[in-house]
Amino acid sequence: MKRMFTLTCLRMSIAVCIMTVLQSCIKNEGIPTESTYTFINQTDKPVTVDLYGSKEDYGVSSNRIKQYAIEPGAAQKMLLEVAKPYWVDWYSADYSYNNWELSYSSPTPFPELAVAAVDDTRVISIRSSDTVWSVVFNGGDATGKWKGILSSSSHPLAGTHEFRFRKTMTGEHIFTDLSGAATSQEFTYQINGISYYLGKTSRFNLYLRNLQSAGIFSISCNMFNMTPNTGRDALKVQTLQPTMPSVEFNLTRQ
Repeated sequence: MKRMFTLTCLRMSIAVCIMTVLQSCIKNEGIPTESTYTFINQTDKPVTVDLYGSKEDYGVSSNRIKQYAIEPGAAQKMLLEVAKPYWVDWYSADYSYNNWELSYSSPTPFPELAVAAVDDTRVISIRSSDTVWSVVFNGGDATGKWKGILSSSSHPLAGTHEFRFRKTMTGEHIFTDLSGAATSQEFTYQINGISYYLGKTSRFNLYLRNLQSAGIFSISCNMFNMTPNTGRDALKVQTLQPTMPSVEFNLTRQ
């Protein structure tokens, strides 16, 4: 009797395990772990497509997962993991066609790609050529490095200014004053270029749109006093009152 009871319990345990496995299979059935994304090149130039696994890697062109070459009118299938973040970098050989977010030529698709649990298509297209990428990043450099000197000794920010641009619309500004002391600050930039504050007292304006020169461009620097904003605009936490005239100096590629 005891042996029969033990066998019965064992059979029940096995049945429960089998049911659990079956239910798990049924529950996961139809939920793929990979999707096929087809990229179609509708431009008139061959393009290269680089895949990155994070925004940080994309920003400095590091740890590329895969690279594809797609001819005009051709399609390229890519097997991608569902729910995994990807960053797509596509560009022509001369970088006049690209999907950098700073481009004003309406490129598609943009860099960030969220992979759904269904197959999908992405069309590579652009409205017109764009020189900004090739100027800022010297073609395919991972970061754009530019340096200039504000030589006016009477200006509080006289010294050497180095700007390092990343593709993620972020960068680093390294300022070395006339005594040799260096400070570093991160900044973000948009379609019209840099506009940010160093030490909450100075504003830099650098306009990148429609850049044509491959070797030099100008930056302006304003000094401000910062006062609290009591107006109705909730997006602004401070207003600016200029105390010194704007100065300009040139940046050259490093």
